Amino acid sequence: EGAGGAEDLAASLVDWARPAAWQAFQDSLEAAFTKGAEKRRRQQDELLKVLAEAFQRLRAHSRSLFSLEAQEPPEELAAALGRHLLRTQGAEVLDLLLRSAALATLVTGDFPEDHPALAKQGPLSDAERNEVARLVGPGAQAVADGALKGKMAHAAFVDAVDAAAQELCDT
Repeated sequence: EGAGGAEDLAASLVDWARPAAWQAFQDSLEAAFTKGAEKRRRQQDELLKVLAEAFQRLRAHSRSLFSLEAQEPPEELAAALGRHLLRTQGAEVLDLLLRSAALATLVTGDFPEDHPALAKQGPLSDAERNEVARLVGPGAQAVADGALKGKMAHAAFVDAVDAAAQELCDT
């Protein structure tokens, strides 16, 4: 009978402690997830603000280029200015868009949290840009391939970035 009393006591203690232990475990998981989610949300908000500013600069330069093209400059000049616009403003916008899309896909696990492109400041290399574009989706890959390799006109790039931003970041 002494052994039965010890077992009853142990069972009673387990029944008493289990809900509190389970709740403490759930609370710690929620706190860890919330902390990570808050950090990602702040990063995403900051990145989207910078992306919006860069996209506005790209649009302004693109409108200036349209104005110049309306005056019928030499074709080589217009083409060179268009390529320059894509390689400068376009690259900045694309890098910010890719980082933003990567942050948005962290939650689903489709993008590695420790990827160097997320921690890096400044422009991405071509290899990093292509890798991130491949990981975040075909919309980003198409924009990256077309624009920065000279296969897309500046006007088409602005439209493609706008569409890709809606596809990748408006989740």
